[in-house]
Amino acid sequence: MSSSNSVSSSWVTESGASSGGPQCYCGVTTYMKTSYTEHNFGRRFYSCPNYKIKHACEFFAWVDPPMCEHGKKVSKRMRDRQDCLNVDKKSANPEGGG
Repeated sequence: MSSSNSVSSSWVTESGASSGGPQCYCGVTTYMKTSYTEHNFGRRFYSCPNYKIKHACEFFAWVDPPMCEHGKKVSKRMRDRQDCLNVDKKSANPEGGG
C-alpha cells in the first residue's frame, strides 16, 4: 500500500476485518467499506459515517491502490457469480432451512 492517496492499513486486523479506522473530521471513528461502482469496483475506503446526514464532514480516504482493469473484471465476475449462486440456493430451498 504505497500510494500517497492511501490511508495506512494499520486499522485492519490480521484476519482482514476492519477494527475501526481513522477518525473523520467530525471526530467519529470510520469503518472500512468497499466500492461497488464500475470505475472502482472492489476498492476499499474509509469515509465519514455521517455521509447520509446533511452536515457530514466529507472525509474520504482510499485504503487500496487503484485496481488494474483485469482485476476489476475478475472481481465483478466473482461477485456476479456469487449473486447467481445465492439466487440458485434460495430457489432450491425456498423455506430457508438450508
